[in-house]
Amino acid sequence: MKKKPAKKVNKSELIRNFYIKKPDAKPSEIVAEMKKKGITVSAQQVSTTRMNAIKAGKLPAGDSKVKVQIPGRRGRPVGSGKARPVGRRITAKKNVAGDEVSVTALLETKQLIEKVGMGNVKNALTTLEHLLD
Repeated sequence: MKKKPAKKVNKSELIRNFYIKKPDAKPSEIVAEMKKKGITVSAQQVSTTRMNAIKAGKLPAGDSKVKVQIPGRRGRPVGSGKARPVGRRITAKKNVAGDEVSVTALLETKQLIEKVGMGNVKNALTTLEHLLD
């Protein structure tokens, strides 16, 4: 007679069940418990299985800092705080006459800054740069 094949263990199911019993368990704790039962899993496998189960709605998110995305929605999770800047990027242009600036030009610029103020000079330069485009 043939032997019956050994029943295969579903590691992911065991990990999900363990998190249902103890939701605040760390992956290393689960790896240790599985090892006691003779099942080999890595901490990364435990973390991945837990996150996939949370995203699929099989486990509650609990106190984790997980921002679950709405299924079918691409991009960053809402509220991640990393928004792209809007508008075109302003880049500095090279000096047409060359990279050197004369000392007289610097002294005249310094006098202008003393008269008008640094903020006003910056605003004027930005406006001028936009006008020259």
